[in-house]
Amino acid sequence: MNITAHQDVVFSNQGTIIVFTPLTPEGEAWFAENVEVPDWAYQGPSICADHRPGLAILAGLAESGLRVADASAARVVFATGRVAQA
Repeated sequence: MNITAHQDVVFSNQGTIIVFTPLTPEGEAWFAENVEVPDWAYQGPSICADHRPGLAILAGLAESGLRVADASAARVVFATGRVAQA
């Protein structure tokens, strides 16, 4: 299963840092409208966040209805909260 197919955002929980990668214009727009990202937090197309605000970002993404995949666990997290293992 390609976990990035049909996803708006993928994230990877690295412990103290969560890395978010918007994959669609909708995902990019959500970050632009909802998260104040300092320049140093960008790593190419990805955004690095401390795990504490990162969890709030994940909650906001879930509330928005965007399609989000957990790349660190190779699973797809649906807006309903249901999880499909890869």
